[in-house]
Amino acid sequence: KLSTTLEDSIDKHLVSDVPVNAFLSGGLDSSLLVAIARQKINQLDCYNIKFTDIDQKHEANSNDSYYADKVSKYLDVKLNTLEVKPNLSNLLEKIVYHLDEPIGDSAAINTYLICENAKKNGVKVLLSGMGSDEIFSGYRKHRALQIKSKLNFGNTFIWLFLKVVINNPKPTREGTL
Repeated sequence: KLSTTLEDSIDKHLVSDVPVNAFLSGGLDSSLLVAIARQKINQLDCYNIKFTDIDQKHEANSNDSYYADKVSKYLDVKLNTLEVKPNLSNLLEKIVYHLDEPIGDSAAINTYLICENAKKNGVKVLLSGMGSDEIFSGYRKHRALQIKSKLNFGNTFIWLFLKVVINNPKPTREGTL
């Protein structure tokens, strides 16, 4: 049922009078979306964002562009990677205007920057896997909730320990964050 629902949704989103492109982070959601879309259309260009090594270290995030590159080669899609050093103070007013509502997810910055770059390239349609991480438990907080529900630790010491481990990013090789 999941496969049929995904394919049906992607089929409907591929109906366009302009070329369709896609976000590709290299994660489960966007990789699956691009794989299904690629089976249905001959050319699919994808967009990805990469922050500098210093910015990634500061945010304790993995390098999504590494995985996006692997997926794009495997699926034979063109990957447009934008390396950014955003000046957030200049972007904040624009992002808030376009969101039209308060949001606490920093991914809105990435989405805005990718869309802005794609627009400069004449792109009008980008497929997105937005919302699938919540379904497929793609974030650490979702995995933590899954673990908690299965183990039913309540407020025990073990649950508190797991909570600390899950909420803290891994240290770098130098032992610092």
